[in-house]
Amino acid sequence: MSRRLWALAIAVLMIGSAIAAASVATREGSGSSGAALTSATSSGARPAAGILDVALFDGYGYETDVFYSGTSPYSEMFFEILDTAGDHDVNFTITDPNATRDGVGSPAYHIEVPINATTFLYKSWLTNVHYDLPAALVYGGIWNLTVSAPLAGSLLHPFTVDTYYLTTTATPNSGSVVLPGESVSFFWQIVSDQYIDSDYAGPYTHVTNLTMWAIYTGFNGTVNESMPLLAHEWTSVTINPVGEMSLTIPDNATPGFYVEVELYATVYLNGDMVENESGAVDFLVGFPAVDYAYAFDEPTTGCDENYDAFNVGQTVFACAIVGAAYGDEFTAVGGVAVNIHYTNESGTVTVPGAPTSQTASSTGEISFSFVATSPPFSWTYFGYPYSNSINYTPIDPMATAWAETHYDYWYAYDFYLEPPAATGDVAVVLNQAVYFPGQTISATWTVGTSNSTVTGPLTPVYWELENYDGDIIGQGAITGGGSTGTATVTLPAGYLGEFAYGVFAENATMVFAGWAYGDVTSPELFINPSSPSYSPGATVSVAVSTTGTAGATGLTIHYTVVAYYYDASGDYQNGGVSQTGSLLNGSSFTIAVPSTDSPAYYEIEAWLSSSTGTTLATSYYELEELSGYALILSLATNSMYSDGSYQPGETLTFDYTLSAYGPTSLPSVYDYYAYLSDSVVGLEHEGTGNSGSFQLTIPSNQPGGTVEVEMEVDGSGLNGPNCGYDYCYAYILFSVNPHPSALDQELVPNSGLTVGWVILLVVILVVALVLALMIRRRRSPPAVPAGSSMTSPMSPPAPAPSGGAPSEWKEPPPSGGGQPPMPTPPPGSQ
Repeated sequence: MSRRLWALAIAVLMIGSAIAAASVATREGSGSSGAALTSATSSGARPAAGILDVALFDGYGYETDVFYSGTSPYSEMFFEILDTAGDHDVNFTITDPNATRDGVGSPAYHIEVPINATTFLYKSWLTNVHYDLPAALVYGGIWNLTVSAPLAGSLLHPFTVDTYYLTTTATPNSGSVVLPGESVSFFWQIVSDQYIDSDYAGPYTHVTNLTMWAIYTGFNGTVNESMPLLAHEWTSVTINPVGEMSLTIPDNATPGFYVEVELYATVYLNGDMVENESGAVDFLVGFPAVDYAYAFDEPTTGCDENYDAFNVGQTVFACAIVGAAYGDEFTAVGGVAVNIHYTNESGTVTVPGAPTSQTASSTGEISFSFVATSPPFSWTYFGYPYSNSINYTPIDPMATAWAETHYDYWYAYDFYLEPPAATGDVAVVLNQAVYFPGQTISATWTVGTSNSTVTGPLTPVYWELENYDGDIIGQGAITGGGSTGTATVTLPAGYLGEFAYGVFAENATMVFAGWAYGDVTSPELFINPSSPSYSPGATVSVAVSTTGTAGATGLTIHYTVVAYYYDASGDYQNGGVSQTGSLLNGSSFTIAVPSTDSPAYYEIEAWLSSSTGTTLATSYYELEELSGYALILSLATNSMYSDGSYQPGETLTFDYTLSAYGPTSLPSVYDYYAYLSDSVVGLEHEGTGNSGSFQLTIPSNQPGGTVEVEMEVDGSGLNGPNCGYDYCYAYILFSVNPHPSALDQELVPNSGLTVGWVILLVVILVVALVLALMIRRRRSPPAVPAGSSMTSPMSPPAPAPSGGAPSEWKEPPPSGGGQPPMPTPPPGSQ
């Protein structure tokens, strides 16, 4: 091939490669955060005119154009696209005009979705395709959504992204009735939309403007600007995510008018408003009023007791709730002053010791007491019409510009006094607190009078038995008179529940009654052995107890124990009563099982008897000899490390034992299964006898942590403490450490002697040896230079020389040819 042909071929190849690369780049550039969807094939007719439309939905399925950052499912944007122009695919693109500021991509989201050729729709929730607004957005604003297709054209659909919200509350609550001059508190919180660990992220701290608007609105809805609540109609408030502000209702506010307070939290960036959230509270102006008043014959902890009849000389405990009212609306208000006066049938009276005014507590309550004497109050036995009243008139000391008395709601609480009456006392005492159906009640009664001059002598005449609903279930006459006595009555056989037993005594004109209360229960008896089964030679403690007998007397628990044995044919035979007796509630007895020829089971029967011998409850229990199997699993391979761990890839040996209880015999052949780490490694095997072993290898990729080995033995008739139907199981736990320290390796398993200890011991020995040598060297004499000898001191020392001091030795001159003579040693050296 010529050079020109080669050049042409290379050029064609390069052009083709460039076209292919451009095609791939185009597809990759249009990629989306969701999976690419296959285009639908057009198979249905379409309208002549093409329509392109889009609708947005949050994660709850509600159509909306407002989404919240980081607040799932409100941050999830699902969508539905309608395209009737015949497009197979439609582009769905989201852009943030402030992408750089917000740290999102450009575009923020893009996906190409198929249009159904029949319905001309795409519904993203059917394939779980959606866009999540970023949780880290700091600022909200208007984002743009563009839907485009070749045939349908392009559609712009803006939507709003919020990043915070505003909550407002008030004290008193929004919507409450308030009084002129009353102070109210306004609270707000600016909260981020984001979540952290399922909780709100906390306050939003990027608000740039916080403005409050408070207005006073009249009956016709117009704003009354002559009574401003703030210094300016729009008042800037110190920016704080959590805040409080107090306002005072104008003193000359008119009942029926409204006070509205609004707060706006706004974010401005570069002079443009990014997001604005608002909250509001409102109040209805009312006038002072009493909501209700009560009185009772004993002290109460709240204003919720009502009583309208009192005895002469009795203390009356009165209370009232005061506040603001308008129409049917009422709100309790603290600090309201209340004037109090008292009347009888003739007019206002003075009651010694009774208050004439009070100021309401923070909850709007006033309470006081006085003694209702006659005079000044009137009394009539029948009471009606009530001739005595407690009168309340609330006054609003803060209101200044309107006639208070015209709007005051005064309240009159009417009551009557009973004249001194005959008073009698009938006391009834039952012989016990708890009874059983059909049992006999014994009641002792005593009568007397506390005002004998009016009452006269009392005589008991009849008794009455009532159920919980007040229905009479028994009654009878009491004869013989006297001031005390005893009456008996038998409870209905099937009656259960509370009852009241009353004794009625009378004089010439009046009847008095005394009551005592009891309960009829159905007792239960329980047998509770210390163990649900036994082995030969064991001792079992059996506790017997009752419920529903509290307060009952004269009860006894009886019991019998019968032993049953297997005969040669495998049937049970009654071995007779092995023991019997009686005991008190909650006590116990023991069963001593024979060591040989033990029963197959014991049958325990117990019954509860009353003092008359009536059986009130029974119980039955079968105590069986322990039978079946127990599987025990143990790890036979010792760990090579001090922490007891094993390593991935290591092969471990496990031992197992299958034990039988009682007369049970072991199966001759059984299958067993072993599993490691949820069946990652397992085996199946056939075994015989009552014990064996198997091996499992820890997978080489086993992560560190606790690993469980479970073993299951399958065989006919297997049952027992850790057995199910025809199988027994056991498990054991051990630790895997893929990267154990070499210093923790034990030289002998379970010895505690690790490599680290050996190294430490060697270091200690070397240090000790070096120290010993250094000490020895310090104690030794100086070393003698090479070529010289060391003289040892003589013992005994040599005598002193007898001659004179030796003369200095001088080397003689060398002689002519031979070896020079040896010098003469000094005296005493030999």
